[in-house]
Amino acid sequence: MAYVSWLCSARSLVATTTLVSASYEWCSRDPVVTFTRGIALLPQHILDIQVAVQGLGLVTDDMAALTVAIPSNVRGDVVFPIAGTPLPTVFKITTEVERVLAHVDNDAYSIQLTAFFPNTHGDLPVELKVWDPSSGLVRAPATCTGRTGKIVRATVHFDPFVVACQNFSVWAPLVIKN
Repeated sequence: MAYVSWLCSARSLVATTTLVSASYEWCSRDPVVTFTRGIALLPQHILDIQVAVQGLGLVTDDMAALTVAIPSNVRGDVVFPIAGTPLPTVFKITTEVERVLAHVDNDAYSIQLTAFFPNTHGDLPVELKVWDPSSGLVRAPATCTGRTGKIVRATVHFDPFVVACQNFSVWAPLVIKN
């Protein structure tokens, strides 16, 4: 997963050297959020959180929402995209970090992610992907699935890194661990 996956991914099929067709399958935005507890100078944890919708190949004014709930004594900073930076986008996203969870005493704590994409273009698949860049580039992100017009939730635990998805009010832990 690249830090610049704000463009739609396209699948290209080459039938001959003169015929190339592309269809937009998934469009996504992926804010990068850092987490720092206490007076540490550097963040203890970094997440690349991707909100993706399938079948939305056109630019839209729709606004996706991502809420990151963190412990009251943890600082969460959205470090990418940098606010005010003009990026070519297919859809907009608001990322809010809320310090609403209980105080923690060490770096082994959990955060909660909530993603929403409106269903103005119909009932489409949505994915909330969570990637820990410190785990290396070869590790696949944890992926929680849902639909437009519905909330997709995930709980992320640090030290060890574990992601649990909530789909239709059922929590399902994923086998994504460091």
